[in-house]
Amino acid sequence: MTIKDKQSGDDAMQLAMAWLDARGIHYQHLPPHQLKIDAVNFWPGRGTITKDGELKKRPVKGLAGLEATLLAEGLLSNRPRQASGNVVVMNPATRQGR
Repeated sequence: MTIKDKQSGDDAMQLAMAWLDARGIHYQHLPPHQLKIDAVNFWPGRGTITKDGELKKRPVKGLAGLEATLLAEGLLSNRPRQASGNVVVMNPATRQGR
């Protein structure tokens, strides 16, 4: 991974977290690259989306794919709202919040 790739991944993570915060969606940040919203898993740097219990990646990608997935799962309404403090940073070794 180049420094440019890492910066791009970091930017994508920050954008995704801001997008979720603006919609009041509770999520977990599983460092270094994953966001978890209920049973939905999202890797912003690559745009990959999976759901717990499914064997394959979702065919949709990026924030547009995440939005479609969250709407389909009933985890997002169509009304954005301002919110803060929706992130729980997880220790990947223990899967416990801090």
